[in-house]
Amino acid sequence: MTIQEVEARTGLPRATVRYYEREGLLSPQRLENGYRDYSEDNIATLFRIKLLRELGVALEDIRALQRGEAELPDTLHRRIQTLSLEREAAASAMAACQAIREDGASYDTLDAAYYLHRLPTLSSLDLPEVTACPWRRYFARSTDVALYGLVFYLVLTMGFHLNLVKMGAWFQILFSYLELVMMYFLEPVLLHFFGTTPGKAIFGIRVEYADGGYLSYQDAKARTWQVIGSGMGYNIPIYHLVCLYRSWKHQREGRDMPWDVDGDLCFSIRENAWWRVAVCAAALLAISGVRTAANEAGGFPPNFHGLTPAEYAENYNFLCRYRADTFYRLTETGEWADAGGYSMLQNPTVTMETDDTGQVQTVTAVWSYRGDEDHIVVWPQAQDEIQSFSMALAAGEGGWLSYWGRLELSTALNKQWGSDGFTCQAGGVTVSAQVDQSGYFDANGEWYIFSGDADAQDAHCQITLTVSAT
Repeated sequence: MTIQEVEARTGLPRATVRYYEREGLLSPQRLENGYRDYSEDNIATLFRIKLLRELGVALEDIRALQRGEAELPDTLHRRIQTLSLEREAAASAMAACQAIREDGASYDTLDAAYYLHRLPTLSSLDLPEVTACPWRRYFARSTDVALYGLVFYLVLTMGFHLNLVKMGAWFQILFSYLELVMMYFLEPVLLHFFGTTPGKAIFGIRVEYADGGYLSYQDAKARTWQVIGSGMGYNIPIYHLVCLYRSWKHQREGRDMPWDVDGDLCFSIRENAWWRVAVCAAALLAISGVRTAANEAGGFPPNFHGLTPAEYAENYNFLCRYRADTFYRLTETGEWADAGGYSMLQNPTVTMETDDTGQVQTVTAVWSYRGDEDHIVVWPQAQDEIQSFSMALAAGEGGWLSYWGRLELSTALNKQWGSDGFTCQAGGVTVSAQVDQSGYFDANGEWYIFSGDADAQDAHCQITLTVSAT
């Protein structure tokens, strides 16, 4: 039978019936469509609960009776003792009321402290309280939004090879709207089929119809849109914070959220536990880790397993765009094509040596400067040129998966600075840089500056980078 029939049979409002279900006192059968089907045994159970509650038996005592942990006569004996005490308290309250009337006290002259101990204890109805859990609801939603955004993040990094770490604040705002788009379409699907979402499931939150059953897709979508607007303020700066404060205040005042009331929905949440907080934190850390890994993997060059000059040049150009946004394109013959823009680096002379199979084994890049023309020389690593030349060849020493291990080369190269040059072996390649200069001085390892005391025509600076497969 339906919840409407249960209400008619027992005289209990559906909110009370749902409350008993969440308390584990009632377990109706679930149909394939998610709706509850109440049996005659459920009706008998509700009548027993109703009677015992009319007698003032606590829910915890009823639960113990259902589990066989207590006997009904013992429970009723304790209740009789409690009623006896309450009867004495009621008599005391009546005497206090009579005394106050006889004293002729008004509200302003009432000596409340004198009479307060005579007041009876008030009882309350078995109605489910609105759970004030704004922080759990906030972090559940934050986890869900992070998951929805992860879909877009993977598409942009792995599919379109965009380096999102380099994007500015405006892109972050735009990305927050993309997360809302994913939320608008994905969350209704999850609520329709499961009655919850990953973030809500962590905190034991469910959203269903008040009379049982999962939400329809259209009703779930309407609820999600109201959450995005009234609860999140469409992620509009400042207004977003205002809406969050309103939601928090709404919850602290013990009121149901508008998007649940308007749709006659039943919002339920299980008891809080430390492990739920731990799982939420772990989920957010995992999402952050996946985003970091995706941004790194999105920067993997396109060619692996041995490289022809053309493939090496394609790798180099890809890495330059992804890592440093340099504005020149290397051709397969080692020449340069202007792709527009500005770079502080002079283009080096590049030579590629291949083996008998036509695969690149060594790449040499030479930057040459003269004192009468170039007063400032930029160390190539300052614009990630050394990284691009080296990592492009390292990709040819293995496959896509093994390239993760090649990233140690990137870490090692980041530590190489200075006018003395260096030699570094990691990631399947050997990288060496040599500096031959006269008339320049090293400025913090990133710049070589022409010395005004030197002869400009004789001053020179040559940086030679050699990357070889090991």
